[in-house]
Amino acid sequence: MGDLHEVFILITVYNILSDPGMALFVDPWQLHVNGSLSLLAHSPYHASFKDTVSAIFLHNSPELARSGKGRVSVYSTSSLNFITTAPTTTSRPGPVKEDGLFSYRPLRNHREIRLLELFPGDEDAPLQGTIHHASVDSPGKYWAISYVWGAAPKPFYFQTPEGKIPLTVSLHSALQSARDKEHSILLWADAICIDQDKKLEKSIQIRLMRTIFQSAEGVIAWLGEEKDNSHLAIEALLQIRMIVLKPHSWPEGLPAIPVSWGGRDTPSLRDSTWKDIDLLLSRSWFRRSWIVQELILASNVIVNCGRWSLNWDDLFEGLKICRDKLQSEEQVSSEQGQILAHGDPAYALGLTRESRIKFNDAIFGHKYHLLELLDLFAYTQASEERDKIFALLGLATDCSGDVFDPDYESPLEDVVRRYASEFVRRGLALDLLYRAGTSKAYPFCSWIPFWTRGNFPQTISSWRGERGNFSAGGKRSTRAQVLPTNKCVLSVRGFSFDTIVRVSGIRTEESDIISFVNSIYSSVESLKSYPTGESRHDLKWKLPIGNAGRPYLEPTNQYLIPREIIVGDPKPKNWPPDLGRNISMVNSKRDMMNFLKKPQNLRDLTWNYWQTAAAFAKRISNGTMCFTKMGYVGIVPGDSRVGDEVCVFNGAAVPFVLRKTQATAEEIEYQLIGEGYIHGIMYGEALSFNHTPELDFHIV
Repeated sequence: MGDLHEVFILITVYNILSDPGMALFVDPWQLHVNGSLSLLAHSPYHASFKDTVSAIFLHNSPELARSGKGRVSVYSTSSLNFITTAPTTTSRPGPVKEDGLFSYRPLRNHREIRLLELFPGDEDAPLQGTIHHASVDSPGKYWAISYVWGAAPKPFYFQTPEGKIPLTVSLHSALQSARDKEHSILLWADAICIDQDKKLEKSIQIRLMRTIFQSAEGVIAWLGEEKDNSHLAIEALLQIRMIVLKPHSWPEGLPAIPVSWGGRDTPSLRDSTWKDIDLLLSRSWFRRSWIVQELILASNVIVNCGRWSLNWDDLFEGLKICRDKLQSEEQVSSEQGQILAHGDPAYALGLTRESRIKFNDAIFGHKYHLLELLDLFAYTQASEERDKIFALLGLATDCSGDVFDPDYESPLEDVVRRYASEFVRRGLALDLLYRAGTSKAYPFCSWIPFWTRGNFPQTISSWRGERGNFSAGGKRSTRAQVLPTNKCVLSVRGFSFDTIVRVSGIRTEESDIISFVNSIYSSVESLKSYPTGESRHDLKWKLPIGNAGRPYLEPTNQYLIPREIIVGDPKPKNWPPDLGRNISMVNSKRDMMNFLKKPQNLRDLTWNYWQTAAAFAKRISNGTMCFTKMGYVGIVPGDSRVGDEVCVFNGAAVPFVLRKTQATAEEIEYQLIGEGYIHGIMYGEALSFNHTPELDFHIV
């Protein structure tokens, strides 16, 4: 394609009510520069031309109505057929910088975006095109690019008439995969269409990304080049899908089922195909923070990987069948868990996308808030830490208002504090506290969860005990606020119930679950009595599992899967009445041998008990057993020390461990160590202790 030339024309309409006509003025900007056109910077705009200015007059012309809105291009591959229309609202080309780089023209308002027109070319030809400005409300037909940013060096360029734009290796490859050999296509790619040097522009454009991805014809997802047998992995997923769905005809280009499968729907567990699929699903694209909204919001997603191009729904359908087959295999659990060890992120993304489509923009039938989304997708990664939060704004239903505007100019601490303060103002203080504490919060504040860290911020506040969900703080109204005089301090109403006098030397992150359970059993044996009147026998088996009323089983990599979609027993059964008498103690090899000789039902019961204890321990930060001054025992965060206070806040599901950090005549400040389980006060029992007054705890 040759050089691109644009002609800008200003059209004025006259005699609308009587005998309408139009006057066309060619290159109005040059007329303004020459002094022939005057512009008044008022709203609305006013303009006047000198009588000597030439114009092309159209009067009742049928040709204009048939002229169309702009350039129309067609892009086709084996998987795609779509038309892109270059937007009419383009801006005058800006000057090329001395270094030959593209000079971004400012966006004129908060609803304007840029789109890149990618000219046709062969695989190795330089990437060429031009940049258009358009309103996000009427941008024309375009596709959005989804890719991993990659390393900082940018050895490639996108050539435009106004200069070249540096590209990462990943984006360069993504554009090459999307380019057509014969026709131009219109695309949106964040690294090109947003001036990355303008922090304010980035903030404004992020607010538009939900509209950008929903308005696009679809998303082209670039997984990367062909490597690690990725072509065999994709072939296998498509073959599995075709076998199970039993289509009338086999797709052209898809190889026949390998003989090594032995006529099965899926490969045997020892087949190398599983490793190929796992390597494909381990690619960083599935864990990138921005992918979440790009995939979930898109109406259509085409996945490009090397020479393969296929629909996301076909890829995901194959993955679902694989997981179902693996779960039905009668194999050792540990062997199954290693087959698709990296598949959870792709599975979670696919199910979330399916749910949004099924429930009309809701996820799992529920309008999700930002705090919930931060929980669900905590495993994702971003090149800039704050993007872990900003990338989810387009999916959240409670992020309206300036307070949640993305901010790239302020320090991360300021952004996090502003978001947290707004959550408190909206009555979500307890939701923050459940997920915070010294090991789960930002270093600068113990009451704000470390949202941008990769691990899942789990909580026992949603745990179901023998009597249902916990309610240590009763039904009292929660009273919490960020102090107007000190934005770093959270004030919460409640009372100090007890003091920790001893902590165990064993932590959950430093020992296996059987050893941890055994240590609790041994410690409980030293108790002479318990405040609730329960026997040591009952206390021993209830404490490690948070007094759960039934088994709680979860996948090994549960932190990668949204909690609402964990596959489990649809009708879980409660523990048998004689659970405590049938749990096996394993302290030695002999104990293990005796355990293995027991009937299958008793082995399963003990195994389920250990798994439930592991699930409960995982929700408390490096949990350890504690003893209180009043004779209670429980499991608290591993950072807990002797002298820490066990406090109950109004309306809270669980008690919290606090530590005094500053005590003066005027004020006492506390550090939040974290939530805990204290057996015997999880259902409001502590509220009947009237000897402790309510206080406003100031947490820093």
